[in-house]
Amino acid sequence: MYLPADRDIPAGEVPAAARIDRAFVPDKQLLQREARAGSGLIVPAVGVVLGLTLGLIAALAWGLVRLAGSSEAPRQAASRASAGRPSGVATA
Repeated sequence: MYLPADRDIPAGEVPAAARIDRAFVPDKQLLQREARAGSGLIVPAVGVVLGLTLGLIAALAWGLVRLAGSSEAPRQAASRASAGRPSGVATA
């Protein structure tokens, strides 16, 4: 894998060779060379994602509760209307 030198982050060049033996390193070390240890952004980023996820779950739960409640009202109204009629009388 060839990685060019980058003065902005700073990272040296990783040359590509026809055959090379290297030690295994974590992917993050090679693919996220610009990431800084201890930058303090990991915890807030995880907090934002967690907050958005919990908000989405709460919104879905609220919507499902509303849908379940709206289906109860017609059933209750129908049972109240039929309670006043004798059981053997048919309606047109």
